[in-house]
Amino acid sequence: MLKEGQVTKITKDNEEEFNIGEWYSSDRKIIITYYQPLSDDEIAALHPNEIRVPDSSKKFIGRNFEEVVVELQDAGFTEIIIDEQKVKKGIFTKENSISKITIAGVNQFERGTWFKPDSIVRITYNSFI
Repeated sequence: MLKEGQVTKITKDNEEEFNIGEWYSSDRKIIITYYQPLSDDEIAALHPNEIRVPDSSKKFIGRNFEEVVVELQDAGFTEIIIDEQKVKKGIFTKENSISKITIAGVNQFERGTWFKPDSIVRITYNSFI
């Protein structure tokens, strides 16, 4: 993984080979290429009419579905479908907790993944019998 400012290539008059200790005249064209990550605005410009999901699918699991619905609506998602899943009360199961979430049919996504605002978000939550 590259770090910001890390040099990725050096060329001398379009040649990438150098000899250690060799001197070059000052009129030689030297190009230093380095890694500079895109700004948030530049990244957003690459995804017109899309929004970023505020958290990963893994982080949504187990959270209260009502809070997640508000969070996703605030992010700009407009098509949210809620499915209730009846379960027996258990030690590790919380009432109204999310057991599954998909966006545009994708069930594993990372925080910051880009989706269309009208992508179907399907949330399945636990409801005690």
